[in-house]
Amino acid sequence: MQEVQGIIAGEPNHSVRLLSITPREITRNVIDTLKDFAAHNTPFVLASAIVGEGAFRNAGIVLTIVERGRRNVRAFDSEERAKDWLATI
Repeated sequence: MQEVQGIIAGEPNHSVRLLSITPREITRNVIDTLKDFAAHNTPFVLASAIVGEGAFRNAGIVLTIVERGRRNVRAFDSEERAKDWLATI
């Protein structure tokens, strides 16, 4: 997330379609990094698609991102479905 943050910040506002694959293990450090990442990149992101295992985990990640100001965030159980959705935005 930290490596990509600068790249995203170089894009025009509301132009980035972001696909995130969640790690299998979510630690406190991952959550804190996600919060910072989402807050910093909110002006640049048009839509975010989250792909991970488990509806409860995905809902928690989506909520964390939405709390940082993003509104167009959806969770998916497959990368292909996430990509298809991002392509329609």
